[in-house]
Amino acid sequence: MTDCRVVVGVTTYRRPEPLRAMLSSLLQQKAAPPFTVIVVDNDPAESARPVLEDFPSEWQYLVEATPGIAAGRNKVLDALPDDADVLVFIDDDELAPPPWLAALLAGFARWEVDIVGGPVRTLLPETSPAWARSGVLQRPVQRAGSADGLPATNNVAIDLRAWRGAGQPHFSEEFSLTGGSDSEFFRRVTRDLGMTFAWEPAAWVDEPWPQDRLSRRWLWRRSQRGGNVLGRLDRRDRPGIAIVAGGVLRSIKAIPVAVSELLAGRLPWKAMLVTLPRGLGYAGAGWGREVIEYARASADNSVPGAGGTLNKVAWNGMSFRQGTVPRAIAALKAAVRGEHEPTHVHLCNSWTIALAEQDARLAGALRTAAATNLVDGVPLSIALSRRPGGSRDTTRGPTLFREGVVALASSGYRQLLFGGTEDSLNRIMATFAEDGVDITTIDGYSPPMRSLDDEAIEEYLDLIATSKADVIWIGLGTPKQDILAAAVTSRLGITAVCVGAAFDFVAGTVRPAPSWLQGSGFEWLYRFAKEPRRLWRRYTLGNLQFLWVLAREELRGARP
Repeated sequence: MTDCRVVVGVTTYRRPEPLRAMLSSLLQQKAAPPFTVIVVDNDPAESARPVLEDFPSEWQYLVEATPGIAAGRNKVLDALPDDADVLVFIDDDELAPPPWLAALLAGFARWEVDIVGGPVRTLLPETSPAWARSGVLQRPVQRAGSADGLPATNNVAIDLRAWRGAGQPHFSEEFSLTGGSDSEFFRRVTRDLGMTFAWEPAAWVDEPWPQDRLSRRWLWRRSQRGGNVLGRLDRRDRPGIAIVAGGVLRSIKAIPVAVSELLAGRLPWKAMLVTLPRGLGYAGAGWGREVIEYARASADNSVPGAGGTLNKVAWNGMSFRQGTVPRAIAALKAAVRGEHEPTHVHLCNSWTIALAEQDARLAGALRTAAATNLVDGVPLSIALSRRPGGSRDTTRGPTLFREGVVALASSGYRQLLFGGTEDSLNRIMATFAEDGVDITTIDGYSPPMRSLDDEAIEEYLDLIATSKADVIWIGLGTPKQDILAAAVTSRLGITAVCVGAAFDFVAGTVRPAPSWLQGSGFEWLYRFAKEPRRLWRRYTLGNLQFLWVLAREELRGARP
């Protein structure tokens, strides 16, 4: 395509200098038709606006305050001129060589397709460690003209006539906070809407690799997220157990990959940092796990859920809420803002259900109308997924605590951390301070070791009332924390959240399970291996009690 109107779309979030370098590279394009640029800033503070002042005035600058990369991409689609012929996406941290745009557009005629994708070449810093230089950070280059894999919005051109003919599809905001909305988009338009695609290797772009991503932990998490996105897409057509099995097989493939790397005289970085976490992330999708990558505050510092509010599921005489951590934080902030009644939040798993069978006060706390019972355990999520409105979504307590405190502090709400030791509370405060949180809005109280009788509850309520806190995070362990939280909400009208061992995880006094286990549904194995004497009762007698509840509900006609 040489005689056409081209629009280059870019979404950005707080990366002004990489954005400036990328836009400057667009000005160096050769042999390409005239084009215009639409930059969508996902930062409500408009941090990218000064950058655009140095570029052609006809280039358009827009702001999309809704957090998430899908919202930004959709803003580009909505802003397209009616007479635009081609839309090109490029990332804000890439550099386009002078022949790039002409080569990308030439792919339309060369391959007679509706979508042309180009490769991305990683440029590593000279100080990169050996594992990074092994090739694990380089994306594969597909064969010219092939339709293998899927393109991405980091380097792609779309024929807008074909896009309009397909009904002007948009990016799904279900993937806004996890990433992968471009994978979902291109799978949908090519598989379901009839658009065609091919790779053009000559149209490559460079991505200077930032120093803060030269981390094996970062690559593991990114690989896990990529596998998780693919698993979620495949789960639309296949049952969850098939996704789990497929993920296990993908993980096992790390063994031959490692062998081939060793035989070639290299350490098995690809096997350990790419193949294995991708397989585990894929398997996690079978359990309903989502790997959140882009969660952050919106225009009012709240964090909207990836796809909506928390789902409500009734089972065993209790009302449960299911959803991702961002959804739970959004619901929590709504309660603190007074948009609905204060609530006491419980992170429930099979052990919680088992204890509630033996402790009437715990059962009462979980069954009150003011309770928000989040699901933080795979066995319980599996049971609920078979109920009307249920799913396998879980809300991980330590993540809710850490990200929730940050989100509430950014809005200026006062918070009280109730539980743990003085040392652990000091460590938690130091951790949040390192994260840039204004800890002047956060207080802590370490209660003495004692039973939670009526006298203790009255003393604690008096102390909490004088704190003037907007929300209380309680880490006393189940059932103490749950009973106290219910009293805090019913007597003081304050939202309280039970987070158990999350205090120890954030303080660093207890090591959480590796990230790959957190996303696979087998975190309990790690905890049991670390503390068998303390946890054997939970994972043996407790699970037997939970299975008895499942059987009882079946006999009652409430199929779990």
